[in-house]
Amino acid sequence: MRQVFFMMKLQVTTFVLVGGIIGFFTDGVMIGVGAGALVFLAYRLEKFLGNSTNNS
Repeated sequence: MRQVFFMMKLQVTTFVLVGGIIGFFTDGVMIGVGAGALVFLAYRLEKFLGNSTNNS
């Protein structure tokens, strides 16, 4: 369980950093960080919903 939390933390960090870097060159760092976090949430939600529909 601890390893899963650590991997998820790394995924969030990666999405936020990439969003921040892209935002640095376009609209702004904080907008990019927020967009990266939202994309991560959408990615995890899609993965969760995909797994729950496959199990039914």
